[in-house]
Amino acid sequence: MRITRKQLVQLAYDTMNEYNIKMGTAFSSDTVELAFFTPKNGVAVYEEFCIRYFKRQLSEKYKSSGFFENFAAMAMIGDIKDGILVREDMDIPEYEWHHIFLHELSHILACREEIGGELFYDLFCVDYAESPEEDEYINAGYAIWREFSAELFAMDIDDGCVPFTISSVKKYIINLCKEITFDEPNAKEAMYRLLIFLFKSDDYYFSKNEDDFIKHISNCGLSVVLDFESVIRLVYQHLAGDSSWKIDVDFIMELGFLYTLSIANKRFKTIANG
Repeated sequence: MRITRKQLVQLAYDTMNEYNIKMGTAFSSDTVELAFFTPKNGVAVYEEFCIRYFKRQLSEKYKSSGFFENFAAMAMIGDIKDGILVREDMDIPEYEWHHIFLHELSHILACREEIGGELFYDLFCVDYAESPEEDEYINAGYAIWREFSAELFAMDIDDGCVPFTISSVKKYIINLCKEITFDEPNAKEAMYRLLIFLFKSDDYYFSKNEDDFIKHISNCGLSVVLDFESVIRLVYQHLAGDSSWKIDVDFIMELGFLYTLSIANKRFKTIANG
């Protein structure tokens, strides 16, 4: 049975209370506004929501075909309030909605905390880079990191997430690696999901250092993952730091550069091998 809007509202604010207890945040109806849409009325709901609280997001390509069919919820950052735009016509069970809300709240927290209160996207993803290449690296790196970090912390908070090993999700990892190409429009999503499978695994938690972790991956028979070894090592080093929430433009640019370089090297290797 589809969850009603009233039930979604209650679940969203119950999830905020849970988040507050576990993370020391102060999410509530006073700080986070909810808006509900279907693909049919998405443009109108989005525009009304943005005009009230999120004017900067009116520059998004929200009128493009399929925009409102590609997500269940979207975190939005505002000057007066933050918000979550929620699609209300999806047959998603309650436990999945709970995790979706944890993920979106993690986006909000990350945006508020990752560079000391300012918004990384506004500062560095538009008209900052000195060249088109640097701009591409920054935007690619941030697209991967923001989804990875939000899911990483959502899974940490969600008691319903069960432990797993890399071997147990091997087939999913192999499929994700196949999707990380220049020709695949969802390659960045596949990259962040690959990183989640790796860095939420027991293999990561019990690894002694990055070399040991890479060895674990190799021993699982996942040589395809090692096409992205430089990305994995960079993320490992960052998570080992004092605060994995915090980022800077140099880290994000390096992440985007290594991601792009890894795909290029993967393509060259494929060509060389016939």
